[in-house]
Amino acid sequence: MKHDGPGVAVLIRCGSEVLFRESYGRADIELDVPLSPNHVFRIASITKMMTAAEILKLSEEGKLTLDDHADKYLPEIPVAKFVTVRELLSHTAGISDQPTFVSPDFGKNDRTTEELLKDIALRPSDFDPGTRWSYSNAGYVLLGAIIERVTGASWKDAFHEDIFLPLGMARTGCFGNEVIIPGRVRGYTTETPDRSPKNAEEFSLSVPMASGGLLSTLDDLAIWAQSLASGKLISLESFRQMIEPTKTLPGMPTRHGYGFGTILTRVRGESAIGHTGQIPGYTSCLTHFPSLDVTVVVLSNDHYFDARGAGRRFSAIALGQPYTEPELSTWSKVEVESVLGTYQVDTETTWTLSQEDGRLFCQRSNRNRVPIQSCVNSELHLAFELDFWVPVKNSEGEVVGMNHFEDGEAPPRFVSRIE
Repeated sequence: MKHDGPGVAVLIRCGSEVLFRESYGRADIELDVPLSPNHVFRIASITKMMTAAEILKLSEEGKLTLDDHADKYLPEIPVAKFVTVRELLSHTAGISDQPTFVSPDFGKNDRTTEELLKDIALRPSDFDPGTRWSYSNAGYVLLGAIIERVTGASWKDAFHEDIFLPLGMARTGCFGNEVIIPGRVRGYTTETPDRSPKNAEEFSLSVPMASGGLLSTLDDLAIWAQSLASGKLISLESFRQMIEPTKTLPGMPTRHGYGFGTILTRVRGESAIGHTGQIPGYTSCLTHFPSLDVTVVVLSNDHYFDARGAGRRFSAIALGQPYTEPELSTWSKVEVESVLGTYQVDTETTWTLSQEDGRLFCQRSNRNRVPIQSCVNSELHLAFELDFWVPVKNSEGEVVGMNHFEDGEAPPRFVSRIE
């Protein structure tokens, strides 16, 4: 990350003690404004944690139950009669993100809740509820609409009254592009071969709505995580429901578990909760260790910054077990050529390893290729990432796949070579 490019802000907090609070890069490149730890960022899918907590709060108040079918509140959605609130929370409802959430026009224009619901109503389910796991932004839009029907307020006003005001999160909310927000940073994208920044496209937060429409700060998100885990917002029993792992189903991520709007993971053996986010111009990562009351927040105004990886690195530092940098090694021409080819990571993702002037590159599906580093112990590392790969050979010495070590510490997962 260049000091004169888009930046990142980081907070590490243990209880009420701030252990680290710094920022790097620029909040506005054209005006040459340095990034500050006080600045306001779009937090994208970290919003889902608030949405899940609001639903659980309404459940505690007897205004809905998690086993209600969604058509009780959204009768205009045909598939809602087969889907429960619980399944929407856990991404097991089968609500499709096609076509709105993957279209080229996604986010270019403001949308009302009613317009979003009309669009979702036209879609068939991706699968029968409860039979698979598939991350669904549209499912969390439906939860936002349920919140509006139950409370009689907009989802963002409900969050303001029920969450942000009571917890003192004064700089968190959903604010349109037309609203003047002191300290709001500009968003950038760096998906170019030389990673030179460009202004991110204008994007209306009315479209992701309760799935990713909030802005916040380092300090507010630390307040959020600590308040949630300590029972200040919802009961500890509701919090336990929120972080109960969804049963293993086809499609679930291998890298982490998922509860209600909450990613469940481990860093250096320590259990953590939180969420990541990515929205045009911004990436984010919130990690909280409930047993230690340690919170790590990473917010960036670079769409392609690895906030999740940075979150893990800073978390490991906070735990006193930092990750070590890999030791580089020059591979022979034969070693380099032996790993060239395409590997099938999952049904939707491939890695293609190529070389140019003796350097290895990796292209993940249709993204730009990036340099890959050869290291000791036959390891291959992408720059700045914790994941690494080790070639697997057959009895004849041919590379038939890779062992993929997620986050640099998970057990190996074999990835087949397909060409």
